[in-house]
Amino acid sequence: MARHALALFVVAVFAVGCNCGGGSVNSDAGPDAGPVERDGGQLGNTDAGRDGGVDAGQDGGADGGQDAGRCIAGVACMGSNNPCELPSITVCTEGVSNCESPGNRPDGTVCGVGDVCNGGECVSCPAGLACTPANLCHLGVTNCSTGTAVCVDSNTNAPAGTECGSNQVCSATGTCQSCAANVSCTPMNVCLVGMTSCSTGAQTCTATSVSVDAGTPCGAAQVCSPSGTCVGCAAGQTCTLAGVECRASVVTCSTGQSICTDTGPGPDGVGCDGGSCVSGSCRTPLVISGLVNLSTDALTPGRSCGEAPSWAITSLTATGAVLDGVPDAGCLAAGDRVMAIDLQGTPTDFSSVGNHDLFIVGSVDGGSVTFTQSVRPTGPGAPQNTLSTDGGQKLALFRVPVFGEVIITDAGVVTAAAFDGRTGGIVAFRARTLTVDGLISAQALGYRSGAWSQDDSNCLENVTTGSGESLTGQSQYSTDANGGGAGGIGAASGPSFNGNDPLSSSAGHSGPGQPGGNSQGRTIGAPGAAYGVANGTQLTMGSGASGSLTCTTVFSGPPQLLPYGQHAGGIVYVVVDQLQVTGAGRISADSTTLGRSTAASGGYVLLRGRTLDVGTNQVTANGLVANSVALSNTSSPGYVALHSVNAVTGTTQPAANVTTITTP
Repeated sequence: MARHALALFVVAVFAVGCNCGGGSVNSDAGPDAGPVERDGGQLGNTDAGRDGGVDAGQDGGADGGQDAGRCIAGVACMGSNNPCELPSITVCTEGVSNCESPGNRPDGTVCGVGDVCNGGECVSCPAGLACTPANLCHLGVTNCSTGTAVCVDSNTNAPAGTECGSNQVCSATGTCQSCAANVSCTPMNVCLVGMTSCSTGAQTCTATSVSVDAGTPCGAAQVCSPSGTCVGCAAGQTCTLAGVECRASVVTCSTGQSICTDTGPGPDGVGCDGGSCVSGSCRTPLVISGLVNLSTDALTPGRSCGEAPSWAITSLTATGAVLDGVPDAGCLAAGDRVMAIDLQGTPTDFSSVGNHDLFIVGSVDGGSVTFTQSVRPTGPGAPQNTLSTDGGQKLALFRVPVFGEVIITDAGVVTAAAFDGRTGGIVAFRARTLTVDGLISAQALGYRSGAWSQDDSNCLENVTTGSGESLTGQSQYSTDANGGGAGGIGAASGPSFNGNDPLSSSAGHSGPGQPGGNSQGRTIGAPGAAYGVANGTQLTMGSGASGSLTCTTVFSGPPQLLPYGQHAGGIVYVVVDQLQVTGAGRISADSTTLGRSTAASGGYVLLRGRTLDVGTNQVTANGLVANSVALSNTSSPGYVALHSVNAVTGTTQPAANVTTITTP
């Protein structure tokens, strides 16, 4: 407590018989004066003689008055100005009067504006101020009754959406709920960018004023416009560009509106003004009235190369090929349709010969060709397409030209280059309609016959002739069969074969060849074996005949080999919408003969279309007859396969293997 000394200056009053407060005073002017008595008690001890001091006391008498010179306890006095202490009063200690506070005011007593007492100190405490209680989703009020600021829960809910933790807000019922604000979301209007909001105390997706990308789907056949509205647009639906023929077009919606967009060439063979559609343009009918070699002759306006050139393949994948050589400028280009085919294997690896696939060219860079897609037919009759150059397989790439309406007159002949050991041997094209009054010929385009032995005019000696070439490889100077190729004739010296040739065994294909005879003392080679399939899933050429014997007066011996002889039948591959072979027309993969004692086998014809009218035995893949004196034999025919959507009209030789398909 504060203590304050009151200096009491005592004035000695010497009055005899003075009545002070109703009592008597014993006055002793001497230095040893005794205590001063008041009625009812001892008032004090005065020592006026020694120090002139007077101990002032409080009269305990009946009048209770204050006598000058005495300490009266409990009287209000001016002490500390601390508002948090009780008012000061006098306290008498050892005759000294002190001004002291009897204690502190209670904690929480207001001691100023926004201040309260705490432990006798006046501290700041904003009572009634809003605060956050332990339940973050309630409102709180600051209470100062304890002398310190305490946030008291008012049990009133905080506004919905008030944050109450990381990704948490207060609900309308005053509970703390999970809610991640400002996260991308999809609002009711899906064409506007949405962001999550927690302002209501629950997560909601609110649309902003920003539009999503134009063309974003917003419903069935609907997309978002640039302005953020959902509009109708049937993407992918076919449409027709005004004034444009032979082009494919579909509706695109990428801009947020319906646009008819050109997607490339339309279907080949569709009728157009003045002709039919071919590779995206309208072509007038193609009339062929002379000899056309598709490997070397150009029929399409503006084309400088043959329509169906071919190249040997050094490597092949599903997405491209590397050619043995570089195509001449303009001979092969993006968008061209091509066929990759295995033409020849080896004596121990030939099961994939005839496998083939069809592609659309994506690009040509020197000898490297990329494919955009395979257009190999699917379903019944789909080609076997396992292709690889591994193991000595001879693969080739053929361009397959596409025409509109084609008419081959009775003077017209369509053919191609013969097989040369690496490529060639195939007549291939597509057309919308095809009328054949003339000839489509793969005659003598297939595997080659073996080399002959030539002697002088004595006609006595010969060397071993060559076996026929086949799917198992090139000719061998042996009497053994070479796949479908018949074995050669063994070497000998006499007897003379002048006008009396040995009959070579014949070549095989769809069936085995036949034995020879009239050996004239020589070994006749074995007939060729059967190979290939009838349903068009593999396309195989006919096999060559074995080499025979000849002699001449312009040659003086010893015997020598002549070059390869005749070719067997090759391959015809034609895809059409409608085909009609008239009474004079022919489609042939027959073999040919030199009119002597050997015969190669027939090749392969595959016709694929919607409607096929093949005439009466006018589509052929025949073998031929070989003669020697009174002997003869026949080489094997090849195959005719017809893949048709509708029923086939007509007959073929040999009888066709017919497959029903759904699309050409």
